[in-house]
Amino acid sequence: MAEALESNAPSGPLGSAEAYLHYLEGNLQADRGDHAAAVAAYREALVLDGSATHVRLRLALEYWRLGQTEEAEEEARGTVADDPKSAEAHVVLGTFYLQEQRPQAEAKQLEQAIKLDPKLTDAYRALVQARLALGDERGAERALDVWATANPGDGLGWREFGELQLSRGDLTRAERFLNRALKFRPEDPPALAALGRLADQRGRADQAMAFFQRSLRADPEDPAVLFALGQHHLRKASLVRDSAAEIAAARGCFNSLIAMAADEATARIQVAFAYLKGNQDADALRELDRATVADPQSARVRYLRGEVELQLGHLGEAVSDLESVRPEDDSYAEARAKLGVALFKQQRIEEAIAALRAGLSSRPEAAELTTELADILKASGRGDEAVKLLELALEPGERQPDLVEALADAYEEVGRTREAIALLQGALKGKPGQGRLRFALGAKLLRSGDFEGAVAAMRELLKFEPRNAEALNFIGYEYAERGIHLPEAEKLVTAALAVEPGNGAFADSLGWVYFRRGKLRQAIETLQRASRFAPDEAAIAEHLGDVYQATGDPGLALQNYGRALRILDAHPDRELATDLKRKLEGLKAQTASTE
Repeated sequence: MAEALESNAPSGPLGSAEAYLHYLEGNLQADRGDHAAAVAAYREALVLDGSATHVRLRLALEYWRLGQTEEAEEEARGTVADDPKSAEAHVVLGTFYLQEQRPQAEAKQLEQAIKLDPKLTDAYRALVQARLALGDERGAERALDVWATANPGDGLGWREFGELQLSRGDLTRAERFLNRALKFRPEDPPALAALGRLADQRGRADQAMAFFQRSLRADPEDPAVLFALGQHHLRKASLVRDSAAEIAAARGCFNSLIAMAADEATARIQVAFAYLKGNQDADALRELDRATVADPQSARVRYLRGEVELQLGHLGEAVSDLESVRPEDDSYAEARAKLGVALFKQQRIEEAIAALRAGLSSRPEAAELTTELADILKASGRGDEAVKLLELALEPGERQPDLVEALADAYEEVGRTREAIALLQGALKGKPGQGRLRFALGAKLLRSGDFEGAVAAMRELLKFEPRNAEALNFIGYEYAERGIHLPEAEKLVTAALAVEPGNGAFADSLGWVYFRRGKLRQAIETLQRASRFAPDEAAIAEHLGDVYQATGDPGLALQNYGRALRILDAHPDRELATDLKRKLEGLKAQTASTE
């Protein structure tokens, strides 16, 4: 309808200057939102010239906006009867039928409009919607073909509806529609980009890259495609032995994106987090440094740089950046929470607690400050104090997921595991799709000794989120730990890695599954890849040691056990350290006895 009525001038001359003045007054009132006044003005114009089709349609539209649908439809039907060759009249009447959910009547009017004016894009679009609403997919596709034929070299309709199906998750129909768009315009950049996103959703990385590259050749300045392609090059870098070329290609994409960005700082932040996800920490920090230069007054940029510095272990720099974020800044609560972590990691525990309490005095509603303070209290041996803090924050009837999970953790910390489980189960009543809480419930059930209940909780989570990588990995790894359902475990962990290809923990799980299945060569290759993804994970080094010991290579086993213990010097885990020392001593004794 917007396209049919886009002009402010009537489609034909009005009978008098006075009629034209009333028409203009109607337009003015309509623009102001005074639809009753617009109706009055249009009716005055029609008193002077009752045959003006465009004015009658404007009147019908204003009736509709006032909720007077019967008057609107009557005016539109009368206009069609009096001027059957008016394409805009058929479009307006068809649109009214669309609003009334009468697709058959709508389709009839729109088909007539298209016959009268084959260039009416909105009419084609609405006709396709009508045909789909009727379940007439062939009719919809015929309309899309007519639309494309009437606009040579343009598969706009096929592409639009392909993108719509993609957004709805109907990948099969989306792929068919998008490929049809390419029949009319073989190198249509948006259609190629959409096919790239579709391939991504199917886990077909190479195919996605090929589509993105084609899209970029046709439109070298599409920032979304540059970003997607850069991410793919980083993912590929994590999977190949010689990663330099892929990292260089990613940098090329990201640098092009930044060069054309209207907001350099925002673009550099986006790129920085892509580098972080691709385990290119130095590149990430460099981009955040440059973002700070581009926008030195931005508290958000300083916060994000502080967050990354914290993640990379640059604690002094992190504290400096995070402390610079003021209470009046939007990112204050997040920055203050991270500041508490950074101070705690520097063993400045009382300063960390004071910083978080100061944050809560400015932002008492900020759940992240409460949960972080509770975590530090627990880690400082003040679990009961953490429980009281969270119970006060979690008012009766309140079910904020972050606080619920934090209180459940605090209960578990002080030995009240049953209460932790009951709290999570209560929070999930009536809200079964709360994935985070359901995952927490599964983890706590496992630690309480209820393996079957834990797996059931994770399977329930997967009903709502079939691609939840953490849940897929949880079940697969726990099966591998117990040596049960190993073929299914392999499928589950492989599915998790398809969602997050660069996740070291998931690669570790897959390597462990291979080990349990006796696929020792694949286990070593996968665990080595996991170690590249997460070099500071002691558990991965331990698993490599276990596999090397099983293959009869005690030297490499000792080397990896030793590396795992060195990692634990910086990231203590008493239980894992005890286990590693036992394995080292046993292996050394075994080696000595064979010499």
